Amino acid sequence: GSGPRPACEIQSEDVLNSCDLTRRPTVLTFVFDRGADCFPQVDRTERAKGSVPGVTFATVYFTRKEREEVQGLVRARRWTQPVGIDQDGQVANLYGVGGCPTTMFVRPGGRVAATRLGNLTEDQLRRGAERLTG
Repeated sequence: GSGPRPACEIQSEDVLNSCDLTRRPTVLTFVFDRGADCFPQVDRTERAKGSVPGVTFATVYFTRKEREEVQGLVRARRWTQPVGIDQDGQVANLYGVGGCPTTMFVRPGGRVAATRLGNLTEDQLRRGAERLTG
């Protein structure tokens, strides 16, 4: 069922492309909208991201909500980082995510340096991101 173009060739403001993310150190946070209140973790990543130059912060949101509803949430919470929608859970499954929030610290090239389950403080996020650049 895949299309004729490889996924990494698809470029759009509407697409969170994992190939783009793996070019730089990345803090990738996975959140759900059922069973836990994960959004405050994304709020903390928003506050931490400005203090770690050269590191990309992004979120994958496992939800069945429509894109417009997710965009409204992103605007309401003032998130500026890319937020990808995982409507069928395949991205979460690919990364082995089973709890929320899950934060991965990813080195350039896509190798996961560390995975942390649960809420992290802004300082923990900064330190984890800084380790990716050192």
